[in-house]
Amino acid sequence: MQYEMQTLIDKVIKEIEHDVSTGDVTAIEELIKSVPAKELEAFLSSCRYCGDNCPNDHEHMCDGYSGDIDNLYEETYNAL
Repeated sequence: MQYEMQTLIDKVIKEIEHDVSTGDVTAIEELIKSVPAKELEAFLSSCRYCGDNCPNDHEHMCDGYSGDIDNLYEETYNAL
């Protein structure tokens, strides 16, 4: 069965959403393993608190590392 690329992407996204909602991310992990590390890194957003300059330790952590205690991310996603 061949799909047009956008149709295929849409179907894969729906399947990913279903897998995440059921807590089974094994297939997603396998899919992601085939993506080059450079592409995965480019996909990641930088931290809205520290711009990824957080030392990621408990002594000097930013709010993003400690769990979004100011709800900066939650407010952004709720606005969408």
